[in-house]
Amino acid sequence: MIRFPLAALIAAVAGSASAAPPNVTHLFPAGGQRGTTVAVTMGGTTDPWPVRVWVDAPGIAVEPSKEKGKLAVAIAPDAEPGVYAVRFYNADGASGLRHFIVGMLPDVVEKEANDDAKSAQAIPGNAAVHGQLAKPGDVDCFAVSLKKGQTLVASLDAHSALKSPMDAVLQVLSADGFVLAENHDHRGLDPQIAFAAPSDGKYVVRLFAFPSTPDASIRFAGGDTYVYRLTLTTAGFADFPLPLAVAKAEDAAGLALEGWNLPTDAKPLSLGREVRGEPFRRLFHPKIANVVDVLIEPSAVAWDGKTPLVPPFAVTGRIAEKRGSTTFAFAAKKGQPLGVDVESRSLGLAVNPAVRVLDAAGKEIVRGEPQKADGDTALTFAAPADDTYSIAVGDLYAGGGPRHAFLLRVAPTRPDFSLTAS
Repeated sequence: MIRFPLAALIAAVAGSASAAPPNVTHLFPAGGQRGTTVAVTMGGTTDPWPVRVWVDAPGIAVEPSKEKGKLAVAIAPDAEPGVYAVRFYNADGASGLRHFIVGMLPDVVEKEANDDAKSAQAIPGNAAVHGQLAKPGDVDCFAVSLKKGQTLVASLDAHSALKSPMDAVLQVLSADGFVLAENHDHRGLDPQIAFAAPSDGKYVVRLFAFPSTPDASIRFAGGDTYVYRLTLTTAGFADFPLPLAVAKAEDAAGLALEGWNLPTDAKPLSLGREVRGEPFRRLFHPKIANVVDVLIEPSAVAWDGKTPLVPPFAVTGRIAEKRGSTTFAFAAKKGQPLGVDVESRSLGLAVNPAVRVLDAAGKEIVRGEPQKADGDTALTFAAPADDTYSIAVGDLYAGGGPRHAFLLRVAPTRPDFSLTAS
């Protein structure tokens, strides 16, 4: 019989019980400007220290410091702006992914106390503010000075980009505390405001949040993991590209940007790296505070408004006026099953697509609407004869304007499936 000393056995069992992969709940700050090195604090458990680090793309280097839970993140001057995925691991396994945002603007770290308009933290210029709603009931306020007619863009990265468990509300207040503008959900659960100053003066941007998973609480939420990055800028800020999709990356040279305060000399735009498994590429420029995505669609086309399109095609449209619609003519063969997809809300745009397929005489053949609130629309259609048909795209709620852009795809249907994981 093999005998083990009791002390050695207890030590072995204790060692195996304590061994575990890192559990990283958040990074703070969760981003930095190109060409800087950022001191970052990790939340969670990271035994033993130091951990090892994996980053999904070149551009940032993450090094554990001597002090446990501290990192030095070196961002290359030519790093591609946008979200980087970071994973921490040891001999026992790996953490879940945490995200780190590389940006163009100087960084400012939030300082308490800044809970109300009177104690708002002054932001001297265009900046990316890194903060935490550190406890339940926390409110963060930031003061900016604007000239009459200047447009301030206040855009939050929290739930969508950083996976913070927060459903935030963003407000712009007058110096004496009156709410002048408010937004709740712009990009998923993250808010954004473009505010044109009615007069010279100081304005306050106020931020608070509810839990992203609703609970029984009736107060503002907060905690260590309520980490955010708030862009505050009166300089260039992009909203989306036109067209929304190009057939190949080389076509991106002809893209235009829609947004606020965009400089006329912000060309050429840089096209980001190809991300495996993703259908888009990032567009950015040093004079623009953020990145936007352009879809790479092999069937993307431009439309002259006269020649009928031939499936498969993907074409960008926009509903210019309220209660308006945009119509595209296309050719179809008798009995050919076609899938019609209109995407806007999933791209962060404003159209709730109401879609009609019409015959050559203008008679409606089939109609589709979003199946859920703030959703996109898909339908199938089989042509009753060889002919030219048209697709009319409107907004379910009769909306229209600059942000009412959409991507229409028409292609022969084929058996398909998709897999998703929670």
